[in-house]
Formats: sequence, structure tokens, C-alpha cells
Amino acid sequence: VVHLEPLSPRSRRRMVHQWIESRRLHVTPAVIHWIADHGQGGGARPLLGAVNQLEQLARLHPPPLDLPLVT
Repeated sequence: VVHLEPLSPRSRRRMVHQWIESRRLHVTPAVIHWIADHGQGGGARPLLGAVNQLEQLARLHPPPLDLPLVT
């Protein structure tokens, strides 16, 4: 068993930003920060789940997705 430290806030924001860009989603910077700050557990899996949900939301709403819509 290997213990991994939680990701730093900066790393979390960077990961979220990269995943959003790779999926060509258009979101406001506040959305990236909110997801990075509110992901559960400090790991990548909850962040990826949130980006997956954003992708579904983007199919229903015109860009950019903003914080009032996402929260």
C-alpha cells in the first residue's frame, strides 16, 4: 500500500483546467476554481467526475458555463 498526499490546490486547478480544455468546454474561470476547491477527498477522481458532469451540462446550455449555473 502506498500513501499518496492530497493534491495541492494549484495542482487541482491545473488538472481541472487541462481536462476542460481537452474537452473543449467553455467555462468561466470561477467554475474551474470552484470545482478545484470543492472536490471531495483531495484526489483526481472527484475532479474528473465534476468535469464529466460539466460536459453533460454543456450539452444543455449555451457557453460559457458560469458559476450560478454550475452551482
